[in-house]
Formats: sequence, C-alpha cells, structure tokens
Amino acid sequence: MVDAGNSFGGDAGHIAEARDRAKLLMRYYKEMNYRCVAVGNKDLGLSIDFLKIFGKRYGLKLISSNIYSGTKRLFDPYEIVKVNDVRIAFIGITDDSGNSYQKTVRYEIRNPRDELLKVVGEVEKISDVIVVLTDLDQTRFMQLLKGIPSVDIGILSGTGPTRTNPIKEGGTYVLSTLPKGKGVGFAEVAVAKDGSILRLHNTLYYLYAHFPADKGVQADIEALKKKYQVLSSSPNPFLKALEEAKKRKSMHLKERGENSTQRVVPSTPNPFIELLKKATSPKEVPQK
Repeated sequence: MVDAGNSFGGDAGHIAEARDRAKLLMRYYKEMNYRCVAVGNKDLGLSIDFLKIFGKRYGLKLISSNIYSGTKRLFDPYEIVKVNDVRIAFIGITDDSGNSYQKTVRYEIRNPRDELLKVVGEVEKISDVIVVLTDLDQTRFMQLLKGIPSVDIGILSGTGPTRTNPIKEGGTYVLSTLPKGKGVGFAEVAVAKDGSILRLHNTLYYLYAHFPADKGVQADIEALKKKYQVLSSSPNPFLKALEEAKKRKSMHLKERGENSTQRVVPSTPNPFIELLKKATSPKEVPQK
C-alpha cells in the first residue's frame, strides 16, 4: 500500500481539526501497513514539523525529493521496497505550483524535474522498478517524463481525469487515483528478470457507503465530528453583525432616497460595540 499525496491536508475548516484528522488517518495507514506516503502540496498546510513528528510517531515513511531547507532535503527522497525479490523504488515528488519559495515557513519546493533526474540517477543502480508518487497534475507529469525513460510507473493524486486503465507515456505507465477518500486502486505488475514491465493491470475500487465499516473507526470519526461540531456550525458573530449592519444601512438609504443629502442617524446601536460590551461584561464570563 502506498499513497501519492494530499491525503492528510487541505479540506478542514480549522487547522486543529485538520491535524486531528491527519493523525487519525496516519494511525489507520500504519494499521493497513502502508509502505510509504508521498508528501503532497496540500499536506504542507499542516506544517513540516507536524508531518515529521507525527509521521515518525505513527511509523509512516513520508517521502519527497524536492522539499528543501537550504541545501538539505526535509524528507527522504525515496523508499526501496522488496516484493518477491523485485526491488521497487518509490520516489516522492511534490507539486511546486505557487510554492517556489516559502519564506514564512523556511522551506523551498524545488523544480520537480530537476530533482527527479537526480534521484533516478541514484536509485536505478539499486532497484529493478522505479515508481513515482506525486500530486502533480497529469499534464505536468507527462511533460516531466520526457527524457527520463527509467521511470516505469507514475501514480498521480493531482487534478486530471480518473482513469480505470493506465495510459503510457514513452515507456512509463501512468495511473491515477480516485478522489480523496473515494476508493483504492490495485495494480498487478508482471516484471521480467531485467526489471522491464511485461504487463500491468490496474483496478479502481470505489468505497461505497453500504460497505461494512469498522466500528472502531466509526467511533473515532464520530468523536472527531462531535469535538469540532461547535466550531464548524456556529456562525462568526462579527461577520453576522456586519451583515445585519449592511441590511440596516440599505433600509435607511431606501427610506431617504438616493438623491437625499439629509443624514439619517441610525436608531439602533452599533453591533460591534454591543458585541464588545457583551464580551467584556462580567455577567458573560463563565463560572468554573
């Protein structure tokens, strides 16, 4: 089991909720014996430190060949997995779109093609099959492959069409994953003694709601939903007050007419002042 990236981050309204979700998923990945997980661009929203700390805590191998701090890679660029005496090199490539240099968090996502060339030159000596795991979209990945014939398989989690059957770019089989959380893929690969791919059959399995679910996992998810229900369902009081103020202003303008120069003094108090008064009032402080 492997992951091409962006499974941990990118879809929660609050960073604390996103991190709690990611920790749950990391735990499940470990239980399912995932051999390695590529770091996707959206995963970086959880922070580099978070990924490194909790990836290690849950025993997950996170890989990316093109995330740097200075001259040092922040993750291992690849993982070698031996299956039936076949040495498979999984290389992680992170999409660099919009992230050429992140000054605030002190990391750099370098050019995917340049870094892939470096790593391929290293792993082709110690592996039989080379697989790239990446969140690049299909168009960019196809461009990246030109002139790199050593890559045997590419597994993409980025945007692009979901393909039941793999396509070939030169000598490389290109597979796509299902949208996040919608299913899993299973690839059967026949490899010759010289490491060349004889054939590849890929099947995508959709995870439907009526499938049996693990009760322990369900309980974990329900607990997480309950924990963040208040945060996700409660409207922002300042945004709500702003909308009410806009409505009142609109009503006053209609009453006085567009050409009137007479100033209309609102009869209702400023909602922001009222909220501040309410927030600082001793009566509103909860008793512990």
